[in-house]
Amino acid sequence: MMRIFMTGASSDIGEKIVRCLLQEGHQVICLSRQKGFAIKGAIIIRGDLQNPSKFKKDLQGIDMIIHDAAITHSDHTCQYEKVNFEATKTLISLAEYYGVKRFVYLSTRAIGAGGGGYALSKLLAEKSLRASHLDWVILRLAEVYGTTKDEGINSLINMVLRKRIVPIVGNGEYELAPVHVDDVAEVVLGVTRHKNIGKRLYTICGPKTYSLNEVVSLLCRLYSLDRIVVHVPLFLIRIAAYLKRFLPLPFNITSDQILRLQIPKSSDFSSAEEDLGFSPIRFESWLREKGHVIV
Repeated sequence: MMRIFMTGASSDIGEKIVRCLLQEGHQVICLSRQKGFAIKGAIIIRGDLQNPSKFKKDLQGIDMIIHDAAITHSDHTCQYEKVNFEATKTLISLAEYYGVKRFVYLSTRAIGAGGGGYALSKLLAEKSLRASHLDWVILRLAEVYGTTKDEGINSLINMVLRKRIVPIVGNGEYELAPVHVDDVAEVVLGVTRHKNIGKRLYTICGPKTYSLNEVVSLLCRLYSLDRIVVHVPLFLIRIAAYLKRFLPLPFNITSDQILRLQIPKSSDFSSAEEDLGFSPIRFESWLREKGHVIV
């Protein structure tokens, strides 16, 4: 049994990981800002990643940190830097100070300076972790589906299922490699089980890549849907994303998200397959079985 400190536990991904860790017999201490958040068997600490004085003493005696907390959508680049980079850097320093053995960082495969503020903040956080003395593992996640929230891949699926007209960003040829939330949780468990694995970076994605256009076509074929696809020029989306900063427009998109779609991404998960037994379900297989009951 390990004592594991988990950030971002109130997210769908985080909660799934926590429940799996508890089932394996670990003691899990969760940092959460969300009032009323509770998981039976877990210890909940009310606090904010940006206010370490509220939780730093709870790092004493911790064997592993699993860091999932992050800001994923913001109109202000400085917010990505403060939370995703600076707060992560502080957490890394505290882990070293309190003698934490291992640090698992849930990152993104949409990473790099060309991917906007979010992608850059995650890259800087990765660099800080790799420069530390910790026994680190970085998991670069692809687009996660199978959660309860209507966002990301789930949002696209629901839009195709419910709406006659389906707007697509740009030419729709941006690459996705959807990975199920259960597979993400299982690979994290794999890291906890393989204590000799450290200072490793893994891409965690599905076994097949799709373009946005292909996802829409797949859904229409599987569920016999007749949809009108409208490709919205990027310049119009950028204008809309800019105006949303000042006006209550009825959609949720940032210019940063466009850059994330465009940035090149790795879809090679062979090292995770070899080291951790990672064997993700095919997106199409899941859709055939459960796609019609998404949020």
